[in-house]
Order: sequence, then C-alpha cells, then structure tokens
Amino acid sequence: MHAHPMILITAVCEESLVPYLIEVLQQGGATGYTITPAQGLSFSRRDKEVPRHVVQVVVPHEEAEHILQEIHQRNLHDRSFILWTTEVRVFRRGRFVS
Repeated sequence: MHAHPMILITAVCEESLVPYLIEVLQQGGATGYTITPAQGLSFSRRDKEVPRHVVQVVVPHEEAEHILQEIHQRNLHDRSFILWTTEVRVFRRGRFVS
C-alpha cells in the first residue's frame, strides 16, 4: 500500500470566523473538512473563555499554498486565529483531490 504526501491544515479560530474559513477552503479546492468545538483562553483575553472551533483539512501541497495565501490576504490570522500545517501521508489520495 502506498501513502501519498499531503498537508494537514489546522486552524483554531473564534466562532465568527468559521464561515469565512469554510469559504476559503471550498474555493481552494478542499473536498471536505472537519470542524470541532473547542474551549480555552485566548492570549489577549486571559480572564474569559471565548467560543472557538478547530477546523482541519487535508489537501495536496499546491492547494495548501493557495489556501494559506488566501487566509493571509483576508487577514483572518489577525483576529483570534491560530494556524499551523503538518506534513501527513494518506492512503486514499482520491478522497482528498477534486
């Protein structure tokens, strides 16, 4: 069985940013994504929990670059938003490519 290199994009963001992030993912070619509610304290709001979501998507490298550039251009990262990428290997590449 052959594993294919891909990129896992993970974002933790305030609830109000989720629709914008989903739009970026769909326009960037993502075939699906996972959204999970999260709790925690924000760096700038240490005294109050803010509703957050974890959004994860697995995409090919070229789509990841497009998605990350679009997030940067829309300044989503300037708000309550944490973003990172992880190199992953998937066994059913066709599930992640449109």
